[in-house]
Amino acid sequence: MSKIEAIAINLDKLNNYADEMKLNNSRLGLEQEFFIVDPEGFLSHRADEFLLGCRNIAKARDRSADCFAPEFVKSIVEINTVPVNSFA
Repeated sequence: MSKIEAIAINLDKLNNYADEMKLNNSRLGLEQEFFIVDPEGFLSHRADEFLLGCRNIAKARDRSADCFAPEFVKSIVEINTVPVNSFA
């Protein structure tokens, strides 16, 4: 399993959990930001390529790809959950 697939699976789990959450008229969402690094550990400017892979996997699994977002800095990607109204 690739790292992108592992992230997609974990994101599915988070979204499933988030769908069940309820807070009194409050909304809760999760935003994670990740640095993209090359095999030597240096910052990589391949975030767009990484995000394209994430979106392709999401679409192949019939999931929304809206949770994958670029950042201004091309070595960072952002992954978000859908805001929800409950914790239950």
